[in-house]
Amino acid sequence: MVKPEISETQFVYGATSELEDGNWRYPLMQPPRFPTQNIEGDIGYDVDALISNGAGIEPLFLQYKRSEHMVGAQARHWEEFPSDYYRFKIKNAKQHNTLIETADYYPHTYYVAPIFSEMSEYASHHRNETILENTVFATCFGLPEMDEGDSTDRHTIGFTENQTKFFSEPMELDSVVGLEYLLSEILEADESFTGFGEIRDSFAELTETLLAEVDAEIERPAIDQSPSDWIRAEQDFFKKLGVELVFLFDETDDS
Repeated sequence: MVKPEISETQFVYGATSELEDGNWRYPLMQPPRFPTQNIEGDIGYDVDALISNGAGIEPLFLQYKRSEHMVGAQARHWEEFPSDYYRFKIKNAKQHNTLIETADYYPHTYYVAPIFSEMSEYASHHRNETILENTVFATCFGLPEMDEGDSTDRHTIGFTENQTKFFSEPMELDSVVGLEYLLSEILEADESFTGFGEIRDSFAELTETLLAEVDAEIERPAIDQSPSDWIRAEQDFFKKLGVELVFLFDETDDS
């Protein structure tokens, strides 16, 4: 194992600077936000940002980690990867479980870690503005929760450019290398949800009578949101009215 030469603060600085200053196809709607240290442990993430997808806004929640370079057959979980790999440890159970809860509502919640560990590599990527091109974004959605107080080293995420796994319970994770690819996947997922405008219009008609009978001053969610955000907003809206709202979509095969 090669311990990281760069600090987490160094990586946070370099990666977030690129996030803010990069010429992305889908722009940030505001500067990245850093929570205070007093509340970071409660909300789970280091940085949040909002990106425009043309039809609405998608939030990103990022928890940064620095990476250990695992080299040689003596490395733990060596048999799970075809060659040397990188990993980071998860020791804060409360933070980890909070990230999972956040991902249930906002699926673009990620552990973010560099596919490098040496200062010379960091310096080169910083100079060439390629830190995020060499960074893995591992989804927090669907990860197993940790027991409170469990601070052992058995909970880790190992990864290469092509593969990401969670341990102690080995499972494959969805991950993307490079922010540009991540943003493209987010936008493609929303754009592929065709006919969503008709769904929203039909839903508004179905619920108009119900809402007319409710004497409550609760603002209805805006419709100019991405599909995932609109669904969550409608669910939260109806929950305030005492109604548990569930959407079921029939996935048809057009081939």
